[in-house]
Amino acid sequence: MRILIIPMFDWLGHPHRGRLHHIADCLSLVHDVHVLRFNMGNRTSQITNCKVHQVPHEYLNSNPAVYYSLNLLSHKLAIQKLCDEFEFDAVINSNILPVFSTIKHVQRSSVTVLDLADHFPTSAVGYFVNLGSPVGKAAVFTLESAMRHIIRHTDVVVPCAPFLADYSTKMGAKKTCMIPNGVGDIFFDKDTEDHPDIRASFGMRELDFVLGFVGMIEFWLDFDPVIGAMKYLIEEGLEIKLFLVGGEFHTNQMSRIREKAERAGIQDHLRWTNGWVPYGMLPRFIQSMDACLIPFNLNYDVSKAAVPNKLWEYFALGKPVISTKLPGIMSSPGGSLVKYATTTEEYYRVIRELVVSSKSPVPEEISLAYKRSWSSLARQYEALLYAMT
Repeated sequence: MRILIIPMFDWLGHPHRGRLHHIADCLSLVHDVHVLRFNMGNRTSQITNCKVHQVPHEYLNSNPAVYYSLNLLSHKLAIQKLCDEFEFDAVINSNILPVFSTIKHVQRSSVTVLDLADHFPTSAVGYFVNLGSPVGKAAVFTLESAMRHIIRHTDVVVPCAPFLADYSTKMGAKKTCMIPNGVGDIFFDKDTEDHPDIRASFGMRELDFVLGFVGMIEFWLDFDPVIGAMKYLIEEGLEIKLFLVGGEFHTNQMSRIREKAERAGIQDHLRWTNGWVPYGMLPRFIQSMDACLIPFNLNYDVSKAAVPNKLWEYFALGKPVISTKLPGIMSSPGGSLVKYATTTEEYYRVIRELVVSSKSPVPEEISLAYKRSWSSLARQYEALLYAMT
């Protein structure tokens, strides 16, 4: 099968390895998988098995809003040229503006799939403006209209969470088939023992209780109640550290977290990686943590839609998980294993319970994660594509 992927970000330059990276690389082992690259920074952070096509005559810009606006015509022509030249069996789209004006052309010759990894209108706008401002609301409305057009002219929408499945139906999807997020096979390697060298290199001791977070540190996160709870626990004499592994994309969220920790007087208990770490190193970093966080801000649709990959990465290593009450996590197979907290008081209670309890891995989490490997999810994707073509 010949497949074209139109990703939501720069396939080679984005520092975060996303859902479609994993699925595409699995599919490329047995299929002819092509990717259109949106080159926003002329850098390479990812390795891929797919055939990558550059957009001719594009204007390079690291700001996605500027980049996509300047290259609307170039992207349209590039997509149409690729589809005409290679006659793809299926086109998997995960973007808005590059596809908006060409979806009908693509649909003439290929099965069209929309991979809905999050609530694209709010995730795209929230990087640059306040979503509650008049400009933010107008931008979300505009992208929602474009999204409705794409969904109605797509053969099948593949959401990763129940919220997004409902959203797709309301927007007029002809067909939906939910394929959830997953976890890489590297998380099941035998080399999963504790790595005290990670702790030592970041000034954390073996006796410290380490609360960890892995992923994009962006506007949809809310660390305020975590920091508030840590302040009370530290005042009680508990040895706690907050370890943030990841980086910002377009905002200065990390600086805000550091400022909040300093105002709370716990800045000496905060550790961070100063940017992204290689995907292959993530299991070692997660193993250095005693409990793992998913502290999303529920005021955003992008949070309500989320069932983050990190849930299954945490589970694969048997780590206790503390999350805000994300609908997608609560309704997932592992939802009953997660400890939920939203307020400072709730985080205080949950963290305190974990500090005094055993640090041994949770076998039920590991078993669930095995069922969510990217290779098994790619087989579900493959079956769907065969059924549609």
